[in-house]
Amino acid sequence: ILEHNEVCRSGLARMSIRTGDIRKGIQLARDLHGRVVKRDCAIILEQLKQYGEAADLYELGQFYDRAAAVCLKAKAWGKVGELLPKVRSPKIHAQYGKVMEAEKRYKEAAVAYRNARDYDNLVRMLLDHLNMAEEAVKVVRESRSIEGAKLVAKFFSQLGDHASAIRFLVLSNCHQ
Repeated sequence: ILEHNEVCRSGLARMSIRTGDIRKGIQLARDLHGRVVKRDCAIILEQLKQYGEAADLYELGQFYDRAAAVCLKAKAWGKVGELLPKVRSPKIHAQYGKVMEAEKRYKEAAVAYRNARDYDNLVRMLLDHLNMAEEAVKVVRESRSIEGAKLVAKFFSQLGDHASAIRFLVLSNCHQ
């Protein structure tokens, strides 16, 4: 009987949201124990463009990637930042990195690019905005990023350190 009641209440939560009684539906979904009902209600809320509520339910159901993706849609950067340690998707980390870069929050962008394993953008960020050439060199050596090696070579060339520039051009397979 308890399982039957749970199923009925989860249906009630979904239908409450669909029929416009969003508050009641969200409260019912929050009170239920299952993750699936939270996800289902969050999907409906997302379709209704209720991104904040959808993100909250995704987070309650421990669907962190979905919660962060919805927060990105809602431009709730602070909430995305809170969720990032639990997010596994490199795509979401990369999107957050682009947003932080546009907001001139370069350290946060660099961390996001590192978590996304987007080494080209990480190297560019380290060289162009954070003045961390040693870290950029380390990233290029570890990742074997071809574009990153070209950026480091260009950086050394501008400094007049042509020997280092040539080393990184060789690493990048750029034979010009």
